[in-house]
Amino acid sequence: MKILTSQQMTNIENQAFEHGVSQKTLMEHAGLGIARKIRMLLGNLAPNHIFVLVGSGNNGGDGLIAAKYLKMWGAEVTVYLCSNRKGSYPKLATLSNLGVEIKSLFGDSELTDFKCAISKSTVLVDGIMGTGLSRPIQGKLLSIFELIRNANNQHLYSISIDIPSGLNADTGDADAMSIKTDLTLTLGYPKLGLYLNQGPTLTGQVEVLDIGIPKKIIPESKINLTNKHWAKNVIPDRPKNAHKGTFGKTLIIGGSKFYSGAPYLSAIAAARSGVGLVTLAVTSDVQKSISSLTPIPTYLPLSDFSSNTNTNNNIEMILNNITKYKSILIGPGLGTDPDTQFFLQQMLEKKQQLPPTILDADAINILNQTRGKVWWSNLPRETILTPHLAEFSRLTNLSIDKINSDKMNIALKVASESQTIIVLKGSNTIVALPTGSIFVSPFANPSLATAGTGDVLAGIIAGFLAQGLSIQSASILAVFVHAQAGKYVNCKYGDQGSLANDLLEYIPKSINYIRSHNC
Repeated sequence: MKILTSQQMTNIENQAFEHGVSQKTLMEHAGLGIARKIRMLLGNLAPNHIFVLVGSGNNGGDGLIAAKYLKMWGAEVTVYLCSNRKGSYPKLATLSNLGVEIKSLFGDSELTDFKCAISKSTVLVDGIMGTGLSRPIQGKLLSIFELIRNANNQHLYSISIDIPSGLNADTGDADAMSIKTDLTLTLGYPKLGLYLNQGPTLTGQVEVLDIGIPKKIIPESKINLTNKHWAKNVIPDRPKNAHKGTFGKTLIIGGSKFYSGAPYLSAIAAARSGVGLVTLAVTSDVQKSISSLTPIPTYLPLSDFSSNTNTNNNIEMILNNITKYKSILIGPGLGTDPDTQFFLQQMLEKKQQLPPTILDADAINILNQTRGKVWWSNLPRETILTPHLAEFSRLTNLSIDKINSDKMNIALKVASESQTIIVLKGSNTIVALPTGSIFVSPFANPSLATAGTGDVLAGIIAGFLAQGLSIQSASILAVFVHAQAGKYVNCKYGDQGSLANDLLEYIPKSINYIRSHNC
C-alpha cells in the first residue's frame, strides 16, 4: 500500500472527482467507516457516550457523519464545534433533529460544556485539524487541547480522523500540545507523517479506512507501507517433500572476545526463519561459548585475526566452503580492531565469490573507516546494510537530526548511489532500495529498543535469502516478521524489560500468522 503526502492525497481525491466520485460520497464513506469501527470496538452502543470534536475542514465533516450514524445506532453523542463551519455538510440541524447534542467553543466561555462532555464520554473522536499542523495551537483551542491532555477520565478511548490534530501530515513534526491518540483511522491511504519523527508517538494504532477511491486510480508514490497481504505473497513455500537442502544454507561471520552473544542471536534467528542449515564462522573461544547455549549451528573454525597469516588462512577457509551457502552475514559482534578491519577489507576484495551478502553492526562501522575511496567501492552489488541511526550517521557523515529531518530521501539517495539495500532500523524501520522505492514497517515498538534485536533481524534476512527470496523481498519480509515477533513479545512483557532472545521463539509464530492471513 502506498504512503502519501497531503498533496498526493489531494491529487488522488481530485482524480476521484474526475471519475464521478463526489466529495460528499468520500465523506459519507469516511464517516460511516469511522462509525462502524467505533461500533465494533464498543459492541453495544446504547450505554456509551461519544464525544466528537469538529474542526472547519473535511475531517470535521467526517466526524459529523460518524456522529449521525452513531446516534442512529443508539449511542449518546455530543458534537463540539471547535471552529466555525460554513456551509457544513451534513447540516447541523439534521444531527440536532436526530437527538445529537450540539455544543460550540464559541458559546462555552468557561469550557463548562466541554468538561462535562469529556468527563462522561467513552470515546473521543478527534476531527479538529485532521490533515496536520497547518497553524499553531493557540488561544481557546489551546485550552481544549490542554483539557484533552489532562483529562481525568481514565476510560476515555481516543480516535483521530486521518491524523492526530497537531501532527504534520508530511514531516511528522508536531505541536507540543498535539493530541496523543489510541487509534488513528487514516483515510484512503496512510499519510507520511504518521511514520516520521513524532508521528509514531502520537498515532497509537493506525488503520486505513477505504473511503471509496476508485481502484483504477494508482497513486504516484515511491513510499510503500508493508502489510500482511504483501508479506503473504512473498513468504517462502514449504513443500511437503522438502529436505534441509531445499531451504538453503547460510553462513554467519561474527563474534569476538567481548561479543559472543551476537552471532548466537543471528544464528538462531536464521534457523527460526526456516533455513535448512546455519553455519557460524567464528574463533574457537566464540564457538565454545555458543556451543554451551545451543546445538543448532555447525561451525567453520577460524583462527584469531592477530596476524596476516591467520587472516589469509581464515579467508581461504571461508572461500573454500563458500559455494555451499546461498547467503552470508558478516558483522554481528565482529569487533572493529585493526586486524578485524583488515580481515573484512580482504574478504570484500573477493566480492565476486560471495553469495548475497548482509553487512551488520561492526561490519558497517568498519566500512566507515574506508580511506581514499567511497565506502561502497568493494561491496558486492546490492549488498544489504542494516544500520541503526547512529551507524547510518557515521556512514553518511550526517547528524542524526539531519537524517531524521529527511530520512526517506536520504536513505534512498544512499541506496541509489551505493547500489545497496539500506535497512534503516528504528521505529517504523525503513528499507530503501537502489531502484528508488522504499518500504516502511507499520510497527513502532519500544520492546525492540534493546541490545541484540538488530542481530536477530540480520539473521532473519540471511535465512530468507538462503531460502531463495530475492534480496529486496528478503529484506522487507524480514523487517515485517521481526516486527511482528516484537509485537508478540510486547503483548507478553509490555514495553519494558524484554530481551532480544525473547524474539526468537516468536519468529516461526509470526511467519505462520502471516501465512494463514486471510487476504
